[in-house]
Amino acid sequence: MALNPDIQFSFREQVEPVYRELVSLLLREKDASQANLRQARDVIESLQLAELDNFFRDTCAKPQQVNIGAVDPTAAVFYPILLDNPYNPSPENSSGRTSGQTSQRLEVILQVPAPSSSAPSSLHKAGRPVLPQGKGSLEGEGGLDRTTLIHISQTFDHQD
Repeated sequence: MALNPDIQFSFREQVEPVYRELVSLLLREKDASQANLRQARDVIESLQLAELDNFFRDTCAKPQQVNIGAVDPTAAVFYPILLDNPYNPSPENSSGRTSGQTSQRLEVILQVPAPSSSAPSSLHKAGRPVLPQGKGSLEGEGGLDRTTLIHISQTFDHQD
């Protein structure tokens, strides 16, 4: 059954911002707790399921949420989240309008599998550990034992 265009709404304008604001609030703390990281991950997964449900507009097409740790215990999982940067507000001119740039923060929730004898105990980038061993423990959660939050700030140019 097609919906009446008068009652349709924009998912991205009305629903997605609610999910993103909740994630932003969960990650706003300087040192986000493991519970906040897990909850932010769950909110992003719920947003993805809601987007699918909205796209198909069919209650028969119900995607099933699956724990990635149960599917592949050796997988590393990245959850990139692009949010407005509350620590670095948009540059403004004297009139209060932005100068053509928007400052945003990319949040990446990273989960890595439990170390095995054949795998290194931490991720490395250019020979340096990215995740110190034992930081952000999530033992017993589907084989994933470490979670961390990576903050990347970037300024994007936009057209007014």
